[in-house]
Amino acid sequence: MKKFLKNNKENFIIFLIPFVTFCILLVTFFPGIVTYDSNVQWLEVQSGLINDAHPFFTTYFMYILSKLWNNIAIMPMFQILFFSFSWSYICHKIREFNPKNKNIFKIQIIITLLISLLPIVSIYSITIWKDILYSYYLMLIIFFIYKGIKTKYSYSNFDFAYLGFLTGSRANVLLITIGFLVCLFIKMKNHKIVFLIVCVGLVASIIGLIQIPIFSSLKETFDRAIYTVFGIGPSNKIDHSTMERILWQNYGYVLGSKNLFVGYGYNGFAYITGVGTYSHSNFSEVLCNFGIFGFILYYLPFISCSVLSFFGKKEDRYLTIALSIYMFVRGFF
Repeated sequence: MKKFLKNNKENFIIFLIPFVTFCILLVTFFPGIVTYDSNVQWLEVQSGLINDAHPFFTTYFMYILSKLWNNIAIMPMFQILFFSFSWSYICHKIREFNPKNKNIFKIQIIITLLISLLPIVSIYSITIWKDILYSYYLMLIIFFIYKGIKTKYSYSNFDFAYLGFLTGSRANVLLITIGFLVCLFIKMKNHKIVFLIVCVGLVASIIGLIQIPIFSSLKETFDRAIYTVFGIGPSNKIDHSTMERILWQNYGYVLGSKNLFVGYGYNGFAYITGVGTYSHSNFSEVLCNFGIFGFILYYLPFISCSVLSFFGKKEDRYLTIALSIYMFVRGFF
C-alpha cells in the first residue's frame, strides 16, 4: 500500500482515465441509472427501516454515504471512485510483479482506455444496483488469485479488508467463505484436525448468524425458495418471487436464441418483456442483451484465467476449481 501511494504519477494516470470517463457519463445521466430495486433500497435508507430484502450491508453502507450527501447520486459517485481506485491498484501490483517488462505501463493505458470506453462497463458504473459492487468484487477476486499465485497466498490485512468490507453482497459472503476454506486447506493440509475444527466453527457461526432477526427475511425467502423448487424444507408456501425469476430466466434464453449473435442491446430483456428488470440470471441476461459475441467477451476473462491457472501449481488448481464451480452455479441465479 505504501508503494502504491508513493508511485503517484503512473497510478494517478490509470486512476484518472476511468474516473473522468465515468464522471462525464454520470453528469449526462445524473443522478445515475435508477430502477425499481434502486428506489426500494433508497426508500429503506430514507426511512431508516432497513431489512435484508436487499443485502443488509450494502443498504447500510448506502445509509452511511447518505450522511455525506443525501442524494441517490452518492452511490454511483462511490462506485466510480471504488472502480477507479481498484483498477489503479491492480495495475500497480501487476507492474510490481513484472518489473522487467518495460512496456507494461503503456499496455495498461491502452487496456484502461478500452475498458473505460466499453459501454457495458461505463453504463453499469453509474447504475445504482447492489450487483455493481459485486461485479467489481469479481474483478478483485481474479486479481487476488493472481496475487496469491505470485506470493504463495501471502495476503496482508489490507487485502482482506479491501476485498470484503466494501461489497456487502450476500453472495460475496459465500464466495469469501469458499475462497477462505480453499486457501486454509492449502495451508493446513498437513493439519487436518485444525482444518476440521475451523470448518465446524465456520458452519456453526453461519447457522447462528441467520438466526439474528435482521436476517429473518433472508432465511424465510431461502426456505420458501427451497420448497418452491424441490418441494421440501420447513416452509410449506410457494415463493412467487422464485417462480417469477425462473420464468424470467427461461424467457431470457428464448429471446436470446431468437437474436443469437448480437442480442437486443443494453437492458433489452427489461424493455422487450416489459417486466422492468433484468432476468435474474447472468447467463440469460448477457445472452439476451448482447448475444453470443457479447457473452463470449463478457466471460472470456473468467474462462481464460481459469484455463491458464491449470498450467500452474497443483495448489492453484484447488482455488480455481472451487471458484469456477461457484461462478458457474451463481451465473444461473
